[in-house]
Amino acid sequence: MSQQLRENVITLLGSVVVDMQAVATTSILTVPLTPVPFTMVVTHIVVRSNTATLAGGSDYDFGDTSGGDFFKSTVDLSSMTSADGYWIIENSNALLALFAAGVSFDIDVITGSTGAANATIEVFGYMF
Repeated sequence: MSQQLRENVITLLGSVVVDMQAVATTSILTVPLTPVPFTMVVTHIVVRSNTATLAGGSDYDFGDTSGGDFFKSTVDLSSMTSADGYWIIENSNALLALFAAGVSFDIDVITGSTGAANATIEVFGYMF
């Protein structure tokens, strides 16, 4: 998608399929440095299309996990037990970090699902 379409309008910024069981950090997107350095505002995250139950998956962090700037931390997805729904993660009424150019926006699996499962993680927001 053209970078111009991502400026000043809420849109899908990044999407990735993640192993929701393995303890690991996965980059969803990196804030662009060109054509000009951008700053990113995340409005919400969608978790969808899980391949199996996420039971036991009680601690997922989203944001600049290496820098400690989280959009949302300690997200419990353990009740996402069927594959025919989706979960919206928001963080309202709180002062949140802006994500600067070059920063990787990640999902960090701390306590993943008890069984093997993947899910699509989509980050929505805008850049300026």
